[in-house]
Amino acid sequence: QPSELPSLSGRPSSPPTGKPSSLSNPTNSPTNSQGPGEQFRAVVCGRGYDCAEGNGYFDIVKMNSSHEVRCCRDCVNNGPCSSTWKQKCGDYDPEVYARSKKRGKCYVEDFCSAMDVCADVFGGRLCTPEEVLESCAKGTGCNYDREMVWACMYEGGGCQWDEECCSGKCGGEGVCLFAEPGMCR
Repeated sequence: QPSELPSLSGRPSSPPTGKPSSLSNPTNSPTNSQGPGEQFRAVVCGRGYDCAEGNGYFDIVKMNSSHEVRCCRDCVNNGPCSSTWKQKCGDYDPEVYARSKKRGKCYVEDFCSAMDVCADVFGGRLCTPEEVLESCAKGTGCNYDREMVWACMYEGGGCQWDEECCSGKCGGEGVCLFAEPGMCR
């Protein structure tokens, strides 16, 4: 297993073991495979490492492909979370909690539907790529630890490339831009 975790958001983190050293070379380069009108987003191994797909921890895929859904939430600043939310990465970010089920159901969806699933869970959102790589969603259910789950950085979060952002747009300052209305409609 690789020994160092990449920094996607510019946030300081202690380097855990078992993580990749770079996200600069995803297995499917959108610039080489993108057709007219196609959009791509990030998927990350559900436990942060050692998946059979992509390069084992991360990939860039078409937004209309189906992947597993895990949701994250700030359970400190956005109000307390119910027991269905699990804190899995207290050393990385003690405010981040995650879950895989909504009303007892597991989800495999396209990117836009995955965003809707998480938004429908009070205060929820898709986990960021770094949160998933830091194992914040590991062990939260549905046997998704070795599956590629949708992940994206929210508006104003740090980014290196467009596909990492929920909006699909990383600004020149290295910050994810606001999603255009109708992006998912």
